Amino acid sequence: MFRSDPDMKPISMIITSLAALAYMGEGSLYDAVFGILERMLGYLNNQSPRVPNPVNPGEDFADKWATNPDLERNFRNWHMQARRDFHAIVTQTDPRKLMTLADHRLSLSLTEAKARELIGTAVAPVPAPTVILRNPPKPWRRSNV
Repeated sequence: MFRSDPDMKPISMIITSLAALAYMGEGSLYDAVFGILERMLGYLNNQSPRVPNPVNPGEDFADKWATNPDLERNFRNWHMQARRDFHAIVTQTDPRKLMTLADHRLSLSLTEAKARELIGTAVAPVPAPTVILRNPPKPWRRSNV
């Protein structure tokens, strides 16, 4: 998202700190990412420190936001895009589109087989041929004769 202007991207300490606060011990990766993206903005403070360092709460990871409001705007834009991308990826049903999304949004290369597996449309193995017996043998049985 910020390839053309890397100095304007949100710093990882802000994302990591807010994600850690927003994580509620969800049992699956999907639930954790969904929950974190839903809750993380709620952990931004309205005044300094906006994003306190958990080890040194007097230090503000977002201190540059005060002198450059574009940095906060870019963080919020990143967050909005992350939510859109997550939704697009987890709801994708076309393996080729998933491959494109993964490449463009996550810089992740997927094979078509892996994309099919992830969306649950993996090609099933060819089943063994069915054998039909035309005159099956009769089961052994005792005769009353």
